[in-house]
Amino acid sequence: MYAHPYQLDLHVKHRQEDLAREVAHARLVAEATRNGRSLRAQVADALYALAALVDGKPAAIAREELTAAA
Repeated sequence: MYAHPYQLDLHVKHRQEDLAREVAHARLVAEATRNGRSLRAQVADALYALAALVDGKPAAIAREELTAAA
């Protein structure tokens, strides 16, 4: 076993750090291999379409104008 309680605490701390790294890696892998578009991209497209409706322009033209102005 461990000679001192401090060693056990140190071991637990290192194991928690390892698990946190594994979870972060799994999250990045899931994000990178996701088939669909991200929620952020979907919301952006919806906002562009809404802006085009308000301006009375087709969505493709309005989006080109917005990206050209940026």
